[in-house]
Order: sequence, then C-alpha cells, then structure tokens
Amino acid sequence: MPLKTYPDEAPTINLTSMIDVVFLLLIFFMVGTKFTEIENNVVLDLPRVADVSSTAAQPVTKSVSVFRDGTVTLDQRSMSLTELTQALSQTRQSNPQTSVTVRSDANVTMQRGMEVATAIKQAGIQRLSFTTSQSTMSSQSTMSR
Repeated sequence: MPLKTYPDEAPTINLTSMIDVVFLLLIFFMVGTKFTEIENNVVLDLPRVADVSSTAAQPVTKSVSVFRDGTVTLDQRSMSLTELTQALSQTRQSNPQTSVTVRSDANVTMQRGMEVATAIKQAGIQRLSFTTSQSTMSSQSTMSR
C-alpha cells in the first residue's frame, strides 16, 4: 500500500450563499422600514366615535359568590336569584361573550348551588366556571372501594 507523499488540499469555505442571505435580509429590513415611514407620514382625518367600548366589545367576567348561609352576591352586591338572573341577562345583552365564575362556600347545600346555576343558565350565560381549591389528601378521606 503506497503512502501519501503529497499534502491534502486545505478545505475551503464557500461564503457566497451566506453573503447572499445576509444581503437579502438587509434589503428586506430596509424596505420594511421604509414602508413604516411612509405609513406614518400619511395624513388622515380618522373617524371619531363617542364610546370606544361600542366598537370592540371586550369579554366580561362576572363573579358570583354563594355564602354558607345561602346569600348570593354578584360582584360583591348581595341580591336574590331573580335579581341575579336579571342582572346577568342585561350584561349578556350588552356583551354576548359574558362569562361567570361561581365561588361557593364548601358547606353550601347542593340544592342552593343548583338554584344558582339554574339562575345563571336562565340569564343565557354560556360560559360558566366554578372556582375550587385543591385539598390535601388526608386520612379523613371517605372514599369507598
């Protein structure tokens, strides 16, 4: 087997493609900057609206709390179930994306909780969530096997 007696050619790095990409990016950003300058220099008399909220309705989240004694509040205002339904219905009419978060005491009866959920449903609210807290597993757990 013959040994090499001549040195290998030194590897070359072809930078042509990388330089092309850099120049294209440079041109892209220069042209993009030019468009924003043109847009800022255009003088327009934009339309005016009396109430900004009327043009873009933002989702509204209402908070309903149910206390141990059965008292119901909507955003910290105590009210009956009929008043709750009316208030949520009015809110939904002005903003169909209204959502309701229910916070309930752990000792509230299931009956009262269902009455509140029914009142919210009668108001036409489609987005309903319940706030809970994570309990730690203890020896007092009464799960049946």
